Amino acid sequence: MLGVLRHAINWSRGRTPPILTTSPFHRYGVTIKTNGEVKRDRRINFDEEHPLLAAADRMDAAVHDFAGPPMRDRIIGALDTGCRLGEMLKIQNHHVAWDTHGLLIPGANAKDGEGRRIPFQPGGRLAMILERRRFLGPQPYVFGSARGRYQATIRTGWETLVLLTHGLEPTRLKHGARVHHEPLQAIDLHWHDLRHEAACRWWARGLDLRTIQLLLGHGDVKTTMRSSNLSDEDVRLRMRQVLWTTTPVVAETA
Repeated sequence: MLGVLRHAINWSRGRTPPILTTSPFHRYGVTIKTNGEVKRDRRINFDEEHPLLAAADRMDAAVHDFAGPPMRDRIIGALDTGCRLGEMLKIQNHHVAWDTHGLLIPGANAKDGEGRRIPFQPGGRLAMILERRRFLGPQPYVFGSARGRYQATIRTGWETLVLLTHGLEPTRLKHGARVHHEPLQAIDLHWHDLRHEAACRWWARGLDLRTIQLLLGHGDVKTTMRSSNLSDEDVRLRMRQVLWTTTPVVAETA
């Protein structure tokens, strides 16, 4: 129940204007015990990422409200920055530091109120998106509409994209109803899984937990371990691969 409450509070804080301005769920407030929180281990490998991006390309039609190109950019943004959705949607062009190749996440937009910077690879796919959006001016939103307007929610676009990726054509029984609720449950792919996937990929490529913690904006490294689907044994094995030698250290004797 605590997990549901936290999600509801974070959703309320992410509205514009926000419904709630404070939350007990931050680094100095209420914490949730690991055993009491459901641990998701859903991965998005490259075999699933490519069809997602391809489906976004096919969504560029009036029936989909021309949602394709922005959704493609957002997927890449989520996988390359590890940002929470609310944080990512509020990134404006003036938050991009081209001299240092970093994205600024202001504290006002961050879940814990702490600002942070996320580097991006010069010449990489995220840099290409940022460069393409740059001409709109400093105020437009990088991951907003085609013209840079703020996008408060992307739920319908995301659910439509997931269904198209799996060969299903979305339909609605009435306006505002969710599309194909049962198939979406069976596919079991949430937007937040992209953030977890970013953490997993960083870990697999050699980033240490502390760096990943800073990139994700976690106040507790245990949260980072859960986001990266890491156990104590995973950390031990990484230390063995990176730090420990195969030659045992023999203590000196008198």
